[in-house]
Amino acid sequence: MDDRGAFPIGSFHSGLATAQPKPPRSSIGRRSTATLPTATGGTATAIATETANGKTADGDTATKTARKRKERSQPRTAWELRETILPPLSRHRRRNGKGKAPAPRAWYAALVEYVHLMRYATADQLQRKFPQWLTSPRTARRHLANLTDAGHLATESIRSTSPYFPLVYFATRKGTRLVEAAYAERGIEWESGGVEQRRSRGRSLDSLLHEVLVTEFLLSIELAIAARDDLMLLKRERRYFRRDRRLTYRSQRGTRHVEPDAGFLGAVERPDGTRNLLPMHFIELDNGTMPLRRLREKFEAYQQWASTEGEEYLRDETAGYGIAGTTNFRLLVIAHDKYDAGGDDRRLARIGEAVVELPRTMRDRIWLTPASSLGANRKESVGLDRAIWFRGRDLARAIAETSDRTTAELLQERATPIPRHALFPHDHTSAA
Repeated sequence: MDDRGAFPIGSFHSGLATAQPKPPRSSIGRRSTATLPTATGGTATAIATETANGKTADGDTATKTARKRKERSQPRTAWELRETILPPLSRHRRRNGKGKAPAPRAWYAALVEYVHLMRYATADQLQRKFPQWLTSPRTARRHLANLTDAGHLATESIRSTSPYFPLVYFATRKGTRLVEAAYAERGIEWESGGVEQRRSRGRSLDSLLHEVLVTEFLLSIELAIAARDDLMLLKRERRYFRRDRRLTYRSQRGTRHVEPDAGFLGAVERPDGTRNLLPMHFIELDNGTMPLRRLREKFEAYQQWASTEGEEYLRDETAGYGIAGTTNFRLLVIAHDKYDAGGDDRRLARIGEAVVELPRTMRDRIWLTPASSLGANRKESVGLDRAIWFRGRDLARAIAETSDRTTAELLQERATPIPRHALFPHDHTSAA
């Protein structure tokens, strides 16, 4: 089933006080904190006192201090979450006040549907997706707390993280029933196909951080497409691990399968009004934890799938839209080092070495970028439609022409001969 969202509401597009008394809890049960830079430079109380006196210790005016604090308080995108990997602290939410729960809003079903489709999402991601309803971080937290209290959403417990790691939401069975009822009111049948299950001991940091980063990338794709009149998002998928959605193929060892982290299908409209399908995009987000040997094996599995059942699968996936297209696909590889803020480029270079060793037909399908190029703040994240991608074919060509340089040197040099490309066409062509 196409998961674009058929009914209208679903188809739209903190420093730490070091040795001070504990601050009061907020309405959602989390202690109010400032940002990490404040924690290392002084307490929030000291900053407030200095601001009231007109200047801070380093001579900045109160206006500059307020501006800096506002900048630091901006919600992080998921690409910055590695900065929050600190010793764990238990957190508990409590409903604010007593009495009846707040009345549900008509658009709550749209929030639950999007969380279900993405599998996991944070409050900041949902606010960027639905700014018309979640107008501020505080408003987003309040409505998500209402949905959690009502049982439509739940927060995933995480092992080995810090109190600064954001709450991660997933849809419950009760929540998907809310979406089903909203569709039924419009005469549309909608099936969830199952929900995520809370683990008794919580999810590991590696696993959940990976899921949140995939959601971050898909959200950036949606925002980039929404910012252009000539692009449209036709389909997305987050559950290739399910039996009926796997990319299966036959080999000498029997039936095998490959599971992308996500996938999406888009189309471009030409000036004359005709529309063309873009290649199917599969996403592999490397968090810096998978051995390169296993990554090579995964690339080889994609190659075997493409040479056997791949063409038929892509033909079936692109059928039904009435748009001329291609049965080719791209494999987008995002290199990310969750422990080292400057390690994305080094990880990209190591992946690049594995890519150039692949057969040409598979190598030419791979596009690579470091996570650091995807944007560490909201403005850059929205501008995903930029020339930030290395193509496997260009990398192999550059290595053949400059035999005295390694793959790492070619990818990391500023004056690199390897061109970068935008993911979406700007000249109304759809190069594969």
